[in-house]
Amino acid sequence: MYCDSAFRAPWWLTSPVAQTLQGWRLRRHIGSATGWRTRALDDSRCWLEISPPGNGALLLLVPGLPWPHNAVDGIALALHRAGLAVAVLHSPALLASEHDVDCAVERLLRDHPSSLFGLCGLSLGGAVALNWLAGQGARFTIQAAAAASPVLRPDLMAEQLDSRRLSLLRRPLLRSWKEAVVRHYGRQLPRHLIARLQAIDSVERFNTLVGAPLHGHATASSWYTHLACNQPRLAGIGCPTLVLQARDDPLTPHSSLPPKGTLSRYVTVELSTQGGHLGFIEGGWPWRQRGWMEERLAHWFANRLR
Repeated sequence: MYCDSAFRAPWWLTSPVAQTLQGWRLRRHIGSATGWRTRALDDSRCWLEISPPGNGALLLLVPGLPWPHNAVDGIALALHRAGLAVAVLHSPALLASEHDVDCAVERLLRDHPSSLFGLCGLSLGGAVALNWLAGQGARFTIQAAAAASPVLRPDLMAEQLDSRRLSLLRRPLLRSWKEAVVRHYGRQLPRHLIARLQAIDSVERFNTLVGAPLHGHATASSWYTHLACNQPRLAGIGCPTLVLQARDDPLTPHSSLPPKGTLSRYVTVELSTQGGHLGFIEGGWPWRQRGWMEERLAHWFANRLR
C-alpha cells in the first residue's frame, strides 16, 4: 500500500541535498552512548552493539555503508531514548549481508527469548533488511519491520552519486568508506594499495575495486544485482513493514519503487514530497530542528511491539 507521509520539510531546508547533509550533521550531536555492550556473532565476522534494556521490545538496526559523522549512532541513540532496546549490526566488510542478519537474529533470539523483535534497515541496509524479510516467508521471527530510504537499485545510486550535481554528497561518503576500509584492513594493506585507495574519486570505481571484492563479488554489477530489492521480493514479505521514502531522494529515484498494487499486503510505503536521503529533518527554525524519521520509526515500532 502506498500513502502520503505526514513529513513536511521546513521552509529553510527544502533541498534534497541539504536535507541529506543536515541529517548527517544533526545526528552526530545527539549525544554519547553509555552502558552499551558488544557481542560477537557465531558464523559471521559481524558484531552487535547493544543498548541497555528498553520497554521490553528489541530492535535490530541494519545500517548502510558508513556515513559521515557516524550518523547511524545518532539514530540508534534516538530510538533507544524513545524506549526501544537497540542492537546495531556492524560489519567489517562495509555492509552486512542477509546471512549476517540471520546470525544476528539467531543470537538475539537466544539471548532475549522473551522479547518482541523488530528489524529496521537504513539506506543500503534497508535493501538488505527487505531482502532478508522476503526470504523468511511464513517464519515470523520478526514482529514488525521498517526501512528508511532503502536503496532498491544500487546501480542507480552509484550513477546518481557520480553525477556532478551530487559532488557535495559523493566526497564525504567516499571519504567515510575509505576510512572504514583503512580502519578494518589497514594493517593488512601495503602502502601502495592504501595510496591507490585514497586516489579513488568515483563511487563506481570504489565499488569495482573495493566494495564488490570485499563482499565476495567479482564485479560491481554482480554486487548491485545481488543487493537489488525488486518487486517480486517485496511481494513476498510476510510481516508488517513500513518503508519511508522521499520523492526527491537524490540517491534513489522515485521511479525505482515498484508499481502500485504489486506490494505485499503487509508493506506500507509512506511517500513524502521532500526529505532527501535519510534526512527528514523538520522544525520551524534552524535552532529548533529535529529528526522526524526517528520519531516516525519509534512510533511505528511502539504500536507493534507491545
